[in-house]
Amino acid sequence: MRRKWFLRGGLLTLSSTLISSSCVVLNTLNPDGTSNHTSPGSREGDFKPGGGSNQGGSNNSERTDSESSSKAYLASATETGELFSDWFKDYVDKKMADEAKAMEDKEAAKVDAKIHEDEHRITSAELTGELFSYWIKEYWYNYYKSRIYRDSVSGFDIDLHPSSKQIDEENMRLNKIVAKMLAKVNESNKDSLRYLIDELKKAQAEAIKEQKEAEIEFNNKEKSYEKELQDKIAKYKKYEEDQRKKIAEEKSSNDDNIKFWTVNGKVESMKNERKLALEEITDLNELLEDAKELEKETKSKLEIFDKKMAESEELKRKADRVDYEKFFFVHNEQAITTKYLNQITQVESVYVPVIDKLSAQLRSISSEFLVMSGYFNKILYNEKEKSLFVYNNEEKSSFSIFNDLKGVLYAKELLAKSEKVAKELRDELEAELKEKRAKIWAAEKAALNEHKEIVKSYDDKHMKLLKEKEEVDKWLSDHNDELKKINTLVSLYKKNIRDIESNIGTVNNHINNLTSKIDSYRPEFAKSYIENNKELDELIKRIEKETINFIDQAYKNYERQMNKLDKESYELEINTDKKVARYQEIINKLEEAIKAIDKK
Repeated sequence: MRRKWFLRGGLLTLSSTLISSSCVVLNTLNPDGTSNHTSPGSREGDFKPGGGSNQGGSNNSERTDSESSSKAYLASATETGELFSDWFKDYVDKKMADEAKAMEDKEAAKVDAKIHEDEHRITSAELTGELFSYWIKEYWYNYYKSRIYRDSVSGFDIDLHPSSKQIDEENMRLNKIVAKMLAKVNESNKDSLRYLIDELKKAQAEAIKEQKEAEIEFNNKEKSYEKELQDKIAKYKKYEEDQRKKIAEEKSSNDDNIKFWTVNGKVESMKNERKLALEEITDLNELLEDAKELEKETKSKLEIFDKKMAESEELKRKADRVDYEKFFFVHNEQAITTKYLNQITQVESVYVPVIDKLSAQLRSISSEFLVMSGYFNKILYNEKEKSLFVYNNEEKSSFSIFNDLKGVLYAKELLAKSEKVAKELRDELEAELKEKRAKIWAAEKAALNEHKEIVKSYDDKHMKLLKEKEEVDKWLSDHNDELKKINTLVSLYKKNIRDIESNIGTVNNHINNLTSKIDSYRPEFAKSYIENNKELDELIKRIEKETINFIDQAYKNYERQMNKLDKESYELEINTDKKVARYQEIINKLEEAIKAIDKK
């Protein structure tokens, strides 16, 4: 029976109930008692509402099937409501996890695809250029040959002996199929070959570009080697010139010593000069001690100002840091609002479509319920009209009319139960959505309140630091005149100390020089200075020779570097030409393969 067929599988969906109820009413309202529709898997005339049956079915068996179907429907509806709630929660969790995993897999796949593409491009181009033409012919020949035998159902038709006309017709049909397939395959193959040609041309351009970049690098190295050579030559020549100056100064000093040791009566005058210098040193040391003591007293006062200034700068730095942190933190308020709005949007994107779908089903059920009520009233009205005629040939019994009305009432009962299940599920989802919205709004409010408290703490901390800095700055302003006087005294004392120490150093050097000359006075020293001048002359000659050798070695190193650079440049050019020629050779083969495909 049609009603039994719809309910036999349990509760399909809420919409299936609407379909089944519509079918019941249509059959019930058929005045002939015949079916208007034939359900899948059933024979026409299996069920006739109103008690009629083409196959001799009874009303008792119909009522039994109806009651069992109703029980199965109610059980399935209850179970579906429970399963749908669990399924919906699992669906939401799984959807979020799948989206996160899909994003990670997508990024990883991009990296792997790029690596694989770079490694595979050149190798596949070389192999394809040599093997593609032969492969096309052999592959498709064997493909269609094996397909002919594969498509044979029994294998016996291959050994049949058709007529020549049948063979020609079959060959023409197969030739058309093969020609069409080969044309499609050839076009695809040509696209692949053109793609490989474009990639090889890109590789050619890249190789030429790399060669040009290498040539620029070689030119830069050549200039660098030339500059290095000139710097070394200039360095060697400067060294030679400096040594000449030092030797000339030493020879001049030797000449002075030779003159000194050849003059008598100089020692006593040097001793008197040294005595006066020692007395001057004593006076300078006393002045130095007094100046250092005054400087120490003044610096102790200056340290107080330095500490205050450092404290002011530190307070300013802290206040600026607090203001800087507050600036970035204040702008986080919009981010907090956006975050919770996104959470609400995400929750609504999951719940709202399901709620809307349930609401649409409820509207459809209400509309169907009104239709059932109309059918019910119409049956009663028709029966009342028929009873007014005396000669009524209708053989339909009161029991049959009762069954028709019962069928309509049963359909209305099913609609009411379906409406209850859908409404309860919709109300449950709306309650869950409302609860989640409330939680998100509460969390947002708490986050914004916390944000305001933190901003206020930043303001309080900033004001406290500024107030402390203002107090320190006021103290510095009140003592500014005193600070200027102290700085002036410190500068003066430092200058005096430097001058005294410089004078002490000059006098000490003079004393040491005099003492050295007095202690080392020997008339025979003049001879040693003469010998020393001869050694200095030999040293100049040796330095000149070493300079020439250094410059020669620098030129040799430069020539080796340039030869190596020329060799590398030549090898790179040869390798690039070979690579470009190899690419061109493969391109030519691929173009020949395209031409061969076009000729077929």
